[in-house]
Amino acid sequence: MNLLLASLPPASLLALATFGGGAVSQDALTIGGPGSCSSEGSEDPGLLSDDATPASAEVLFTLDTGAAVLTLDVTNTSPVTSGVKNPLLTRLYFNVPAAVTGLSLVGQSAEAGVTPQYELDFGAQGAGLFGSFDACLHDTGNIQGTIANADADTWTVGADKLALGTVTFTLALEGDLAALTASDFTTLLSTIPPGSKPSHAVGKFQAGGPDDASAYLNQGETCDVAGSSVSLGTPCGGTLSIVHGLPGGTAVVDYQGATPLGAAALYYSAPNPTPFAFGGCTIFLRGGATLAGLYPTDLDGDFHLDAKIPTSHLCGDQIVLQAFVLGGGHPRFAEISNGVLVTLGN
Repeated sequence: MNLLLASLPPASLLALATFGGGAVSQDALTIGGPGSCSSEGSEDPGLLSDDATPASAEVLFTLDTGAAVLTLDVTNTSPVTSGVKNPLLTRLYFNVPAAVTGLSLVGQSAEAGVTPQYELDFGAQGAGLFGSFDACLHDTGNIQGTIANADADTWTVGADKLALGTVTFTLALEGDLAALTASDFTTLLSTIPPGSKPSHAVGKFQAGGPDDASAYLNQGETCDVAGSSVSLGTPCGGTLSIVHGLPGGTAVVDYQGATPLGAAALYYSAPNPTPFAFGGCTIFLRGGATLAGLYPTDLDGDFHLDAKIPTSHLCGDQIVLQAFVLGGGHPRFAEISNGVLVTLGN
């Protein structure tokens, strides 16, 4: 789907929805990049052992307390240099709140390439300089089925041996989960000693750069911008609302209208500093706005969408969205929604 929503990041979004009697929440961490430290001594950013090769990953935590499931969506985002071996993410260390008494890996899949080959260790897991963590996902295939950046063109092994794109790990939980949210996993720090740098999460990257460099990297900078969704103007027949999301996660789009079995066109653009009138309604989009998609309305004239968010957008980015229902009434539209200004942030 082509949303900026299929386009509309870390930060610490807390987007809560209710499913099956439990709460679903999301939060994210960046491994590596600005503000990170390396086990090899470099900082801001932490680099691999050749003191030249950067590496990074995005980790989205989705907690469903009703289903007692934690999902980790892990994307290797290591910067790409054409013809140079891109680092592979072989280990991921993270923390688990004390209320979780059991944690097991029940599924793993990749967007492309081969099936990931990872195991979960639950219990004290040392990550050297960065202390001891509660859990570690580690590859078992000797760099076969390891998480790789799908945008790279060169790795230490062929693409036919790697898990490409976002890799999803499904973890079953035990314990009293009722009061937990995803941020309870991302805000905990590792235990010191061992090590001297308390960290929220750590990734081990291997086989990067001309010399197959490696290192452990901790989390980078987090987003301190408050994410928000602000309604703009008055709906002309239908109300649009959006729960903003994190990169790699989802944004929840809801439209409440009055044209059953219609077709709603959802558009987005950068904010327009000078909204304009059209047929008695106000348009908040800029000229040349992008069509996110056409969505059928149900018998009540509504549509609902859980939209995938790419990792390409940055903390603090803003976007305006507006929906138009095709049909009679206006010269072209039966309904035009209010605008929604979304700010990507925590």
